[in-house]
Amino acid sequence: ELYRENFAAAETAATNAMNSGLANLTTAAQYNDAWYGENHPEAFFELVFDPVLENVGPNNAMFSVASLVTGAWGDLAATPDLLAQFETGDVRRDQFYLASNGLEYQTQWTGSAGSNNIDATGVPDVSSTWSDNVPIIRYAEALLIRAEARLRGGFGDGATADINTLRTNRGLPTVLSVNMASIEKERRCELNYEGHRWFDLKRMGSDVNKPVQGRVISYSDFRLLAPLPQAQVDLNPNMQQNPGY
Repeated sequence: ELYRENFAAAETAATNAMNSGLANLTTAAQYNDAWYGENHPEAFFELVFDPVLENVGPNNAMFSVASLVTGAWGDLAATPDLLAQFETGDVRRDQFYLASNGLEYQTQWTGSAGSNNIDATGVPDVSSTWSDNVPIIRYAEALLIRAEARLRGGFGDGATADINTLRTNRGLPTVLSVNMASIEKERRCELNYEGHRWFDLKRMGSDVNKPVQGRVISYSDFRLLAPLPQAQVDLNPNMQQNPGY
């Protein structure tokens, strides 16, 4: 509903999800441990990992791209821009480890061996099978959806209360007020590596900043839409290729 800017419906859906009793918001003390169990306590919906049926499953794949250890690719290092978003005391910042190449990687995708799967040398523990389920929709996301819906829909000061609930449970002090910039920052810190950032930028009409490459891709750039398969365009005379292709 946020994509359609139907804020009243988004607020209602998020509230119903949080009141369902299916999941709970983790506290600051629980946050890191929550990522190292088969089921995440905040998950309303998870991608189930079955090591018998899936020889190479989703967490195995994420381990390979988000770790720089023997046998892994280490393709997904955190950018300095992302790491700079975290405030002092934010328990979400503890999810990153400094690798030998000077880059930082996300520990939630490097194993499931305990609350701190980094050994004394700063190397992630790779003794597990990375067989945890993958959370798709979490309580924290519902809270962020409701905060945005309340702010943009004009539902009083409920947005500030929602953001302060999240901040308190991430080890941060409360704030007096919020705006879209502060909500977007909380989304980036909370939902990093969970596949939301790209879609948030697109639905908000924001340019894509690529600081490592020193480039900014304008929201109006045609490449923000992928091309339609040409075979399908050729088969259907009523289908038009996306602009620019």
